[in-house]
Amino acid sequence: MKNISVFCIAMVLFVLGLVIVRCDDSTTACKTLENDYSVLLKLIKLEEEVMKQGAIIKEHREEIRENRKAFEKHNADGSTYIRWGRTMCPSGATEVYKGYIAGSFYTHSGAAARPLCLTTKPTWGYYTTNEESSAFIYGAEYQADGYSRWSSIHQHDPPCIVCRVPHNDVLMVPGTSVCPNSYSLQYNGYLMAGHHAHPAATDYICVDGNPETIDRSYANTNGFLLYFVQAQCGSLSCGPYVQSREITCAVCTFSL
Repeated sequence: MKNISVFCIAMVLFVLGLVIVRCDDSTTACKTLENDYSVLLKLIKLEEEVMKQGAIIKEHREEIRENRKAFEKHNADGSTYIRWGRTMCPSGATEVYKGYIAGSFYTHSGAAARPLCLTTKPTWGYYTTNEESSAFIYGAEYQADGYSRWSSIHQHDPPCIVCRVPHNDVLMVPGTSVCPNSYSLQYNGYLMAGHHAHPAATDYICVDGNPETIDRSYANTNGFLLYFVQAQCGSLSCGPYVQSREITCAVCTFSL
């Protein structure tokens, strides 16, 4: 439709141009025609600019539509999280894979800080059976000596499981066993990490409050050691925190 409009204006301009060529410049009618011709020229240029801007807007709309589709697909894919210390996902979440908590040896100063949920079903690419100049990974152990509540897990190896939740954003909240408003609880438990006096750096993880152990895993072989995290007053405000109390945690999801 816009193309027809531009064509019509162009035809009018052509006819006016012919008339003006034959017109006596001294007459009022000719001057009026010249003004009209000038106005029409401006109109056709404006129409062309509008069409150009319309094409740009259409292109941006297509881009927004594609981005929206990608965003919706991302949301439909859901989110994943690790349930540390358990072998089953909570209700509403589906299992991605089961694993063992693993990380660097507690005395290694060049250690990787973050533990992994190492799958129970490894596959191999290129490998050598010789010990090379490389990084190492070890299984984890609970260190719960002195806790009567968790004495049954001391020196045992902890499992883990990767869980998927659809259309959800996942958040680990340290310091509480409940979720913020609008968030749903997946599981709660306690923060665990490496011992403060050990040279290997570690990351804090939220271990389930009812931790399981890997069958027949009791043995003091060390590796990546997990200790309960206690509050230390000073730069950490007490209250609300309390000296030497174990820090709780919650893993929460939010529906987008």
